[in-house]
Amino acid sequence: MARTMAQTIRKVRHAKLYAVVSRDPERARAFAREFHARRFYGSVGEMVQDRKVQLVYIATPHTEHYQAAKICLLNGKNCLIEKPFTVNAEQAQELLSIAAGNHLLAAEAIWTRYMPFVQTMKQMLDSKLIGEPVQLSASLTYNIRQVPRLTDPALAGGALLDLGVYPLNFASMLFGDDVIRVNASCSYTENHLDEQDSISLIYRDGKVANLSASMVGVSDNRGEIIGTKGYMVIENINNYRSMSVYDARGKKIRFVKAPRQFNGYEYELQQVIEALESGQTECAAMPSSEILCMMHMLDFIRGEMGITYPFEKKERPAIPTQAQEERTEPEKEQEDEQSRAVADATEEAFLTHEAQKALENGAGDTAPGEDDPMNGQVISSPDEEIRVDPKEPADGDENP
Repeated sequence: MARTMAQTIRKVRHAKLYAVVSRDPERARAFAREFHARRFYGSVGEMVQDRKVQLVYIATPHTEHYQAAKICLLNGKNCLIEKPFTVNAEQAQELLSIAAGNHLLAAEAIWTRYMPFVQTMKQMLDSKLIGEPVQLSASLTYNIRQVPRLTDPALAGGALLDLGVYPLNFASMLFGDDVIRVNASCSYTENHLDEQDSISLIYRDGKVANLSASMVGVSDNRGEIIGTKGYMVIENINNYRSMSVYDARGKKIRFVKAPRQFNGYEYELQQVIEALESGQTECAAMPSSEILCMMHMLDFIRGEMGITYPFEKKERPAIPTQAQEERTEPEKEQEDEQSRAVADATEEAFLTHEAQKALENGAGDTAPGEDDPMNGQVISSPDEEIRVDPKEPADGDENP
């Protein structure tokens, strides 16, 4: 991902690759030479001492997002952090609080949020061509189980944080966040991480979203929105290609192709730079409240699945096991009460997102896989104009 972002920086106005960071200084040197960066560093701590650095793109494995971003924010650096923003809501809340307290930007690089085709989809729904939307389905699947970190609990592996975030964000963008019930289940790896996910969201107004993710299968990764007069199909929710609209009889009545793009990363970078240039500390496409809402959602879903990472302190609601069923009744009542308390607290934090909003006034396809070989960050300084030269995105589902 760092390599893809470095290529993107060359094409985006007011952006310049200034420095790179890697724990291996020789890799940092080679990367800097390849992309004509002026500086390279062997640690984030060294880099943040450079006053010329204005924006840090963090593309480490997601278990390292929190620590790297915290160092940057405490030292006055704006951050664009790859998805998932952190591994849990507690980490996300701390980073966002530090950013707000220092009037810094801490944005999440979930690229599908920033693509202009999102507005095209919303406008189609608003047109009522398919009537009132009532149901949504979305799936993202790649056969990437062989990637070592995806089966490593210490690295927050599993399908949810790498793949499940895309269907969840797709539903959030089109149906909103006023969710009153979440049902989630999964199949497991041998290390008790989620391998395939099935998630259902029930909204206050009666809408339903059925979402799935898998790191062992492949599919067309499409999304579908069902309305009272027809339905619309989105080709590839991970890098929108087209939208087909059908009437109640199944006749295609509208087809919209996604616009040409360089690689899709340019949109998030452009919006971050525009926010910084206008003195904003959030991006409208993915504000802080939405980042936190999504992290609470991910926490709650993991609780439903009974998945806790070994470095996390808090207990999460667990799926009953045979050993649990053999507990005495008093033990069951006490432990179940504790689990319910944790679940209720997590759900309350997620379901109050609408109230949190009142506080605001803030390529080709990329298939998640091996983390960037740089295992570090790309740092950009928005002080040089480079014009965009759009190209057709590459076909196929490849990790950059």
